[in-house]
Amino acid sequence: MVFNQSLLIFMFIVASNGILCFVNDDICGVNLKLQGFAGPRVITTSNGDTGPPGSWPWMVSAGELSSEGVWEHRCGGTIIASNLVLTAAHCAFDDRWLIRTGDRDLDSSFDDAKVITRKIKKIHVHPKYVYDLTAYYDVAIWELDEDVEYNIFHRPICLPNEPSLDLNKYEGDQVTVLGWGLQTSNGGRSDNTLKQTPVKVFSNLFCNTSHSNLDSNILQFRTKATLPNLFKDHLMCAGYELGNFGSCSGDSGGPIVRLLTTPPNIRYIQVGIVQGGVGDCGDSRYPGIYIRLDDPDILAFIQSVADPGSVPSTVRTSPAPLPIVTSPTPPPIQENPPRVGPGTIGQGTVGSGAIGPGSPDFGGLFANQAPRPISG
Repeated sequence: MVFNQSLLIFMFIVASNGILCFVNDDICGVNLKLQGFAGPRVITTSNGDTGPPGSWPWMVSAGELSSEGVWEHRCGGTIIASNLVLTAAHCAFDDRWLIRTGDRDLDSSFDDAKVITRKIKKIHVHPKYVYDLTAYYDVAIWELDEDVEYNIFHRPICLPNEPSLDLNKYEGDQVTVLGWGLQTSNGGRSDNTLKQTPVKVFSNLFCNTSHSNLDSNILQFRTKATLPNLFKDHLMCAGYELGNFGSCSGDSGGPIVRLLTTPPNIRYIQVGIVQGGVGDCGDSRYPGIYIRLDDPDILAFIQSVADPGSVPSTVRTSPAPLPIVTSPTPPPIQENPPRVGPGTIGQGTVGSGAIGPGSPDFGGLFANQAPRPISG
């Protein structure tokens, strides 16, 4: 593929520390798919692959190195400022994790020259989030120990310009889920290559209805635990009407992004965060659960971290102890129930946000779904 090299050089830009990027900022939401064209130019991919490095420059893999020096992905996230990464709160329990940006294939050294690794300085958690209980207010921000210098491989995603009370603002829109999550609900592992998948945003009424008409005791139990009051204003759901596309274990904390196509703002904006799900990954009956970023309470929290002194956030500077919670008695286990685990994009497993050993036990209540591979 041929790139416009003069434009690539132009994109080596350094932004100010802590400055959030909104839709009217030139630096955010632009990638190699959009650069240099009057309209969006989409890189067609097969099997869910996301194209060359730089295709999604705001994507972050949070995890740790194994004793053998192998990167172990836990959760996703997005760069929203040079020192801030947006993620899900259920991912933000350990400040010993590392933040890896500029990577596409976590198993390959081919693109490692473009990779930047940062340590977590502070963890900011939404003050209304209750750890390991429900999906509500499941949003957090990692503050990095050192800025990420912006270039074509490291750029922030755009955030909504202003809050909205319209629960159905994105109803019917096709958005894109990004992540390194699992590929099947039957377990297995991710191939550690960044994936993308299209999903459709559903109405608040559909989200509530679909999660009220459950066909098993297991799903009823999960929904009651994760969504005791169903979809509050700051939540939305998205999926694929025919199934097989959606987030999965390991995708938690990653984004759903929407392409804006009206000049001059031809760019991507993040509209949600992968929270989880109650059914199998990609199950059309029970769309994935996402945090809505333009909810006033959510957007105010994000702005408060970038501008201390406004709305306070909960700050964790060390690993937070997992609270002991008395859970209701679970229903009888059915034969061959779906495996529950952290979230990824694929046909995979349902679960909370983190993958692998050392991840907290979320009791299968936070079933993060990951985007499934795109065929064709």
